[in-house]
Amino acid sequence: MNEETTVLQVQGLGFSHPQQPVFAGWSARVGPGTTLVQGGESSGKTTLLRLLAGVLAPAQGQLVLN
Repeated sequence: MNEETTVLQVQGLGFSHPQQPVFAGWSARVGPGTTLVQGGESSGKTTLLRLLAGVLAPAQGQLVLN
């Protein structure tokens, strides 16, 4: 996947709830047509979606939407 086809780029994402780290240095690239967010219970799916929506702010790193 190249920069032109990347819809979302996550670089060094870090986020913690009080005394519960959720992400630490997580990076990913998402292309067009990708709609899957999958994981076990309490794995951070809802937190990731809230970060993407701007409801929560990451403690470190950045989210870049193209």
